[in-house]
Amino acid sequence: MKISVTDIPHDGLSLHFEEETDSVNDLFKKDGRDVNIIAPVDFTLLLKQEADAVYVKGSIKTRLSLLCSLCAKRFNYGFQCDMEYVLSKKARMPVQEDLELETDELEIGFLKDETIDTQDILSEQLYLELPIKPLCSGGCRGLCSKCGADLNIDECACNRDDIVDPRFAKLKELKL
Repeated sequence: MKISVTDIPHDGLSLHFEEETDSVNDLFKKDGRDVNIIAPVDFTLLLKQEADAVYVKGSIKTRLSLLCSLCAKRFNYGFQCDMEYVLSKKARMPVQEDLELETDELEIGFLKDETIDTQDILSEQLYLELPIKPLCSGGCRGLCSKCGADLNIDECACNRDDIVDPRFAKLKELKL
């Protein structure tokens, strides 16, 4: 949904809608991410316009199907995030070689024109809040590096004590 900045009343614009899973899943497929949204995305936004900026506050809630980074099994993940940032109407900041950004400056975006695309806000927040290394549980033991058995289901007969990362092989020769 695209919203014209001129359509935002002085006291703000409150939006609540559900985004269909297919349209959001297409975003992840384009990026090659193994993420599936399995419930409609509940999306709430409050837009307030000031002289030179639009203040955005909102929340996103849905359920995802992710692939565990250790055991490679699918699991369901309850996704919920709150967001708050500013869309500036001013031109972009000038590029400087040694420009250091303050923490509050990281929450500023820039409007390309006089419209706000809610799909852009949604996809940005989903990407920012996805776990970097999704785990099916905090105690996931993963797969055996020798035989590939799922260590969450059963122990394998492999002796994993002699498995040494080649980067650390020289440390075995160290005598203390």
